[in-house]
Amino acid sequence: MKKLYFLISLLLIMSACTKAPEVHVVRYEADKATSALSISWMDENGTLQQTTQDFNSTEDSWSFTGTFEEGDIIYLSGIYSEEGGSQRLRILIDGKAVRQGENEYLPGEEGRITLSGVVPID
Repeated sequence: MKKLYFLISLLLIMSACTKAPEVHVVRYEADKATSALSISWMDENGTLQQTTQDFNSTEDSWSFTGTFEEGDIIYLSGIYSEEGGSQRLRILIDGKAVRQGENEYLPGEEGRITLSGVVPID
């Protein structure tokens, strides 16, 4: 009987020590584009999402915000193919920019930026 109480106590202590994963607010941003931009991103459920956003000026922007747990994969990619295109992509965690990429179209090259990591990024 003492062994049973000991095992129950041990299980209770072990379950109390289990730490819940930290939660972080992740924001993906795309801006400084002057043409259509194909944007792909990983949402908080681990699903790859995709949209095409039309940018009429460098003042236009796109963003997605989600709540991610420690250890979740973050991913953002942007592609344009028009002459004279440009883009800037950023990933922010809890308001701090942790990944950023920017480019302008070069003749004969596709404009692509891919950013990724695992939450949290130190």
